[in-house]
Amino acid sequence: MGRKKKNIRWNTMGILAGGFLGVILLGGIFLWMPFSNRQPIEFMDALFTSVSAVCVTGLVTITPAAQFTVVGQMILLVLIQIGGLGVIACVTAFFLLLRRKITLKERIVIQETYNMDKLSGMVLLVRGVLFGTFAVEGVGAALYAIQFIPEYGIIKGIWYSVFHAVSAFCNAGIDILGASSLTEYVTNPIINITTMMLIILSGLGFTVWFDVIANGKKLIRQEMPRRWWFTRLKLQSKLAIIMTLLLVVSGAVFIFFAEYDNPETLGNLSLENKVMASFFQSVT
Repeated sequence: MGRKKKNIRWNTMGILAGGFLGVILLGGIFLWMPFSNRQPIEFMDALFTSVSAVCVTGLVTITPAAQFTVVGQMILLVLIQIGGLGVIACVTAFFLLLRRKITLKERIVIQETYNMDKLSGMVLLVRGVLFGTFAVEGVGAALYAIQFIPEYGIIKGIWYSVFHAVSAFCNAGIDILGASSLTEYVTNPIINITTMMLIILSGLGFTVWFDVIANGKKLIRQEMPRRWWFTRLKLQSKLAIIMTLLLVVSGAVFIFFAEYDNPETLGNLSLENKVMASFFQSVT
């Protein structure tokens, strides 16, 4: 039994590794193609960008806005989304769309991927992850659109809103605004707060989401006193929330005082914008 469980674990790791490598290689090839580029690109740069998008590292050797066509940017967005969701969630979503039955072996792979204790409810878990992802990204895109549509027009504004909502939620660190990135919006509360919200929600993770929502429902139904809400959360959820708040606030305070008079960073901003920029840097 122990050897069988070990083999399943190794099979799961192989599927995950193979899936990521396959997506990265295919993404690199597509980003290398002429239809993805405004100017010729080295295959190594295309492959590096694909790795960065799938592994959501935020590192690029080119400027995506200047290098890639709209098609190339769409491919980049798909790679970021796959990297944020995970290969297994994306494959499961594809099977669900085809109304294909999820086999026991595939359920075990999902269980190992999300490190869940029980095998039951794996498909519901993936559905919850997908719904939560697209719902939050949709809200983020709508908030970005308040700024981007008046600035860039309807079509381009919507595209920029969707791309940056997905990129922020997946914590990819990639934008299509150009070399200046988001620096031009340093005093813009819509862009700053939306980006921070997406990154923090993503960073907390879906297990924390589901735990908070489950306890929130009990609170609404008055099945527990309000003062017990936080104490009833799982230990993982408590640690994630507390450490996120602690790191974000302490980081923002440090940046605020360290860069307060620096004309290259916060020095020329008003007090409220210094605070906002400090929190933005801490979160990102």
